[in-house]
Amino acid sequence: MSELLYLRDSTIMRARCILLELRPVAQGYAAILDATPFYVKGGGQPSDTGTLIGANGQMVVAQVVRAPDGEVFHIGELPAGQLVPGDEMLAAVDVDVRQRHARLHTAGEVICAAMHELGLRWPVTTAGHVPSQAWVAFATDLETRDVAELAERLKAQFSAIVARDTPVVTRMNVSVEEAQRLCPMDFETLARKTEPIRLVSPIPGFSRPCMGAHLERTGQVGAIAFRKFRLRAGELSISYDLA
Repeated sequence: MSELLYLRDSTIMRARCILLELRPVAQGYAAILDATPFYVKGGGQPSDTGTLIGANGQMVVAQVVRAPDGEVFHIGELPAGQLVPGDEMLAAVDVDVRQRHARLHTAGEVICAAMHELGLRWPVTTAGHVPSQAWVAFATDLETRDVAELAERLKAQFSAIVARDTPVVTRMNVSVEEAQRLCPMDFETLARKTEPIRLVSPIPGFSRPCMGAHLERTGQVGAIAFRKFRLRAGELSISYDLA
């Protein structure tokens, strides 16, 4: 199984890897590597794109997904030459695409952290971090008349966290019990987990379970545009995009 290098260090954008297998698929070819810096699609975040460059050819990677058998597929076309299993590859992530996705994902975690700092412990119900379709939703007892006031408070708190420019810290292999203690917004969701958890902390004293690719500091998120605060059937959905 491919080692996911970004899980331990999200700054790795280029890596020397070994091509284990090349399979024909409907979209072209699927390359399987022994390790990869590419983010695999999942958790509401799109995959990375980029290139695989070998001694005999190169692949333009359009998407990276986990196959039903658990393998990580780098899917794309071969515009030049061929890729030979056993060869060393330079796996190079498109940095601009990664940064855009990481900004959106980290912004979602900062929204949750802002809620936490406002004293609101509403459980996170769903989230997505696709460009132009990003949102975070919470289960809440909020009244409709209070949505506008909350929106202004949340925007101000979000900006304050970004301005602090705190490190975004990840922790690997956290026990479920410890994760529940550190992640009040995800307590019930974590109760269904059995494996060790990866946590991300955009601010000290607050964490969320997440396998996504994030920025190194909250200040890198920059400005975002809050598009809509929608309250329906006890769920507050906050949609946003990069400003």
